[in-house]
Amino acid sequence: MSERVIGPWGAVSIVAGSMVGIGIFLTPAQVAQQVESIWMYLAFWLFGGAVAFAGATCYAELGSRFPSAGGDYVFIREALGNSVAFATGMVLFVGIFVGSIATMSVAVSKYQIGTLMGWGPDSSMPTVAGLIIVAVLTVVNMTGARVATGVQFAVTMIPVSMFCIGAFYGLFTFGVDTSPSPIEATSMGGLASAFAAVYFAYAGWNAVAYVGGEVKDPNKNIPIGLVGGTVLVTVVYLLMNVGFIAVLGLDGVRQAFEVGTATAAKLSPEATNIVLVLIVLALLGSINATVLGGARIAQALAEANMLPKVVSDGNSPNRALILQAVLAALFIVTGTFESLLEMTSIAMLLIASLAVIGMIKLRQAGDAEVRAIAYPLTPAFFLLTSLVVTAVSVMDVVAPAEAPKDMVTHYLPIVGLVLFVVAWLGHRLVSGERAGG
Repeated sequence: MSERVIGPWGAVSIVAGSMVGIGIFLTPAQVAQQVESIWMYLAFWLFGGAVAFAGATCYAELGSRFPSAGGDYVFIREALGNSVAFATGMVLFVGIFVGSIATMSVAVSKYQIGTLMGWGPDSSMPTVAGLIIVAVLTVVNMTGARVATGVQFAVTMIPVSMFCIGAFYGLFTFGVDTSPSPIEATSMGGLASAFAAVYFAYAGWNAVAYVGGEVKDPNKNIPIGLVGGTVLVTVVYLLMNVGFIAVLGLDGVRQAFEVGTATAAKLSPEATNIVLVLIVLALLGSINATVLGGARIAQALAEANMLPKVVSDGNSPNRALILQAVLAALFIVTGTFESLLEMTSIAMLLIASLAVIGMIKLRQAGDAEVRAIAYPLTPAFFLLTSLVVTAVSVMDVVAPAEAPKDMVTHYLPIVGLVLFVVAWLGHRLVSGERAGG
């Protein structure tokens, strides 16, 4: 049994650090291209926060009921059976967590660190730097959750604080033009796709659930981490977006590839490097939170004999951390990590939805000490939104508005769903588990 060393601030920083990644800098342009006013633009981000909050309060109930390593995998196993849990664990660990670690490590090395260091587009240094990031953060986590959480707090709160200060500076220096900014006609599909981008920018709201076995006073601190971290990031996202609009205007946000650097460049040339450093810190925090959580899933799978027993020594996740690092390094070297994330993008929604369905099923079997806020409205709201986003995403693959240029890449987002179903059916056939369990 791992020692419980993560307190309330550590829990909040794990959630906030996992959420605040590159998404907040890349997705604003996608949203701005679909709206004509700042109010509608901000409504997208507020609605995204509301969905994340609904999910977080459901996971607060689940996390306090099962305060152990593994998050979704444990929740789904207890509520829906081993076969669904096996499919969940494999997609989570290999596709989502390992894929995310590899993708973010190379991305931050290529774009932010590469810009600061002056690496050219054909340089091999981003690959080397990505491998170093994976190795260093793995070693940090192997020293224990206390040290890893301390690092998490620093690399999360420093950039978040500075982003907020920068947003206030932009707001008071430039003001906000709230007049409409006309666009070409948009569609419901376009609006849904824009919200899907916001939805994924909020991904990570459930991060502390994966390390529930190392959280002190879990009935108190897991809900604080989940709900408090989600509320904090929602406020930060709204503030940052007001800052982006104040400096760039809605048209400027539409045209920006990465709004953080674009905003800094307009403020002053000197500010650009400062913002790049802050983005690097934020992304390192996101990678660290992913390393922290992913290993606990592998540990839980090994303890349930769904991965080789050697992956877990029963007392610490160090062997799982090593396995995770080796897989991430392999994906970085072979360049397959981007495909992994595309393959599992829709499966992420499915897994969170299954966990919330599991919460409803468990609630019927008996009350939990910590209860989801505004039950049953919050789980219904979360499930409905997830269903809509999933349906739009699947329809975009199955019946695209335009003929896809690359059929293999086009179908990648639904491959994760297929793999999930195959893993579930395979485990049921091998284990003889009945459909109800």
